[in-house]
Amino acid sequence: MGRRRFLSSVLVGGLFLAGFRLGEYDRLLDPLLGWPRFPDRRPQRARFFTTIVPSRLVDYYRKATGRRPRLEAVLGRLLDLPFKGYRFGVPIAAAEEADGFRQPDAVINAALSRGKEVYLSVGLKLPGYPEFYPPQGMELPRFGPFRPSARETERIFKAVEAILRRYGKVGSWVFVENEALDPVMYDGLFRYLHPDYLVEVSNHVRRFLAPDQLLVLTTFVPSAWFLRLLDQLRETVPWRFLARWAVGPWWMFPSRRTLFEAADLLGLHLYKKVVQPTIWGEFPVNATHPRDYNTLDILRVEMQRRGKGVIISELQGAPWEPEVWAKFHADYKFSFTPEDIGDLVQVVLNHGIVQVGMWDVDFWLAAEAAGDSTWLQAGLEVIGRYSEAFVARQDLQPRATGATSI
Repeated sequence: MGRRRFLSSVLVGGLFLAGFRLGEYDRLLDPLLGWPRFPDRRPQRARFFTTIVPSRLVDYYRKATGRRPRLEAVLGRLLDLPFKGYRFGVPIAAAEEADGFRQPDAVINAALSRGKEVYLSVGLKLPGYPEFYPPQGMELPRFGPFRPSARETERIFKAVEAILRRYGKVGSWVFVENEALDPVMYDGLFRYLHPDYLVEVSNHVRRFLAPDQLLVLTTFVPSAWFLRLLDQLRETVPWRFLARWAVGPWWMFPSRRTLFEAADLLGLHLYKKVVQPTIWGEFPVNATHPRDYNTLDILRVEMQRRGKGVIISELQGAPWEPEVWAKFHADYKFSFTPEDIGDLVQVVLNHGIVQVGMWDVDFWLAAEAAGDSTWLQAGLEVIGRYSEAFVARQDLQPRATGATSI
């Protein structure tokens, strides 16, 4: 009798787990039990780009040195680094304010004059902080999904259209929103964009793309095992239920299936060592085992099934901790070190991804200005080791480009 009960329990448990299996997703327990499915041919070279966030460039330099720099100076230093292209977010306000295009014009002109490609990022949720950039007078909910009203959507579309008509042909990719279906949790806020809105704005942007331009949607990739397990649960529960009721833990967000269908490329944001502030103090989240990166393969396979691809649009390049600049000045020993940059790039190549967007390059430059060039040297050494075409000189000369200046 005991054996029969045991076998019955195994059968019921198997059926229970099978019920969680998604037709278009991996097994629920893969984050815990599965091994990474490496591609048959692992690339040895990558193509690197980074992100321009003007406010971060200036703010990091000020916190590192105590001096407020001219944006033109720190931007020029960033653009002289050996990156293929630069992602740059243009907020909706730029299209609505009288002098709103002045700074985007200056940034994009500076990049184009150096022969760089610019990857526009448009929408309500752009890379950088405070993440959400709603136009004046538009209020966001404190919790849960945000879906603009019909009037607000029309306003967003009109602004996005103006931005794309002005800059839309400067790069081969256009990013729409940023981590749209992932949480924003700061200052007590907990919200994300509704999947239906994301489909609407993506379809609108696609009307203005050239035939050779690709639409990119992005998502955060969890690495720690418990985050990956919760992330798998996120893909298991119907997103429409979550989109209506999600006001709880990390995983209670819409499934990524909207991203798979709406995007031409899926941009992944990957961090190796993060220290999160909690009410109990600082809590480290580290990825130290090969299986910690299983989600890279799961998402890559999902896009490949649809004839699409993945890129890394944010790769951790500096410490991600509370009070990072206070710790920097106190010679604090960060958990994330310059050596981790190269290790993380190798992980990405092992998983068959060759387009790598380096995040935190503004940290490298600010640290250099404060007298510590370790981070910049490590980053440039990684680019030199893995890049398809690396120019060793620091004072890169502008290259001729077919793009016209704004």
